[in-house]
Amino acid sequence: MMDSELARLSTNGAQEAKGQKRTRITRIERMTYEELKERQSWTLAQKIDHSLGVIDEFASHYNNQVYVAFSGGKDSCVMLNLVELLLPNVPCMFIMTGCESPSVCRFIREMKSDGHNIEITKPRKTLKEVFADCGFPLVSKKTAHNIMVVRRNPDAKVSKMLVDPKNKHRIPAKWLYLLNEPYMVSDRCCYWLKKTPSYDYGKRTGRHPFVGVLASESDSRAAGYITRGGCNTFVEKQSLHPASWPLAIWNEEDIWAYIKDRGLKIPDIYEKGATRTGCMGCGFGAHMDCTTLNVLQRLWPKWYKMMMNYENNGVRYGDALRKAVERGRKFHKYEYDTSIQDVPSQQLELFTDDFY
Repeated sequence: MMDSELARLSTNGAQEAKGQKRTRITRIERMTYEELKERQSWTLAQKIDHSLGVIDEFASHYNNQVYVAFSGGKDSCVMLNLVELLLPNVPCMFIMTGCESPSVCRFIREMKSDGHNIEITKPRKTLKEVFADCGFPLVSKKTAHNIMVVRRNPDAKVSKMLVDPKNKHRIPAKWLYLLNEPYMVSDRCCYWLKKTPSYDYGKRTGRHPFVGVLASESDSRAAGYITRGGCNTFVEKQSLHPASWPLAIWNEEDIWAYIKDRGLKIPDIYEKGATRTGCMGCGFGAHMDCTTLNVLQRLWPKWYKMMMNYENNGVRYGDALRKAVERGRKFHKYEYDTSIQDVPSQQLELFTDDFY
């Protein structure tokens, strides 16, 4: 973003803060993947300017009635640093889901002690209750959701489409076995542990969130950026809620470069081998990469064992996860069927008897 545009956004924000009536936005102008790719190719300096403009625009639109959805991960740390440049002492909301590593929980307490305005909240359900009531998070959010849809109503039109071999949006054949398992599979853990507490906080405070999402993280995140029309969304309809993604056009390299350049403090779990700090026991993507699960088992074995023993319909999460991972192993020979010297240590440990 050009300096002149950033100055214009700041001026607009100042005018709104003085009490001018806010324009109600009722529709979203979709972006294109080409626009996203172009922005992702910008330099870090350009992305920083853009992010500051995004933050200022969103905060000004809501007369500074905003907050930072803070997870304690590296992306959240970068986002908080940027937001605090424009909004010192901005409220932050951290959800204690029960899936965070002790390293992250300790880091949150340190951040509070350092003077950051962080409120700790809890979800309505525990992880154990979500697993028991909704099912296990296996394979991916998309596949788990589709499995759940078919099992709820197998005769529905959409269910028949999801199992139709000719439909390009069908459930992949290797995961169809999940339709007949005694346990349930679901993507609802994120809804109960993260989304609902965020909505509750917003409703209670009247504030709107800054969220540390990167479009480069996954195809679904990139699609979300396109659908939302960019970094800021002011429209509330269907599944959309007003929110700002200041880091949407950043990538992993940008995050690490910013952390190094600014000397930002981040959780020490990154130094212990973790690549992310989200829900540590999550089974989504475990059939492709088990690094986070491996770190969890190695550093906090009692907590890991407790999580693997959570049940749905009398089946252990660890047993369901083992089957899904071994299924992925069978269908991803290009990744797993190599010599021992070529297999990453975390992949070897994944299939030991005591891992689950």
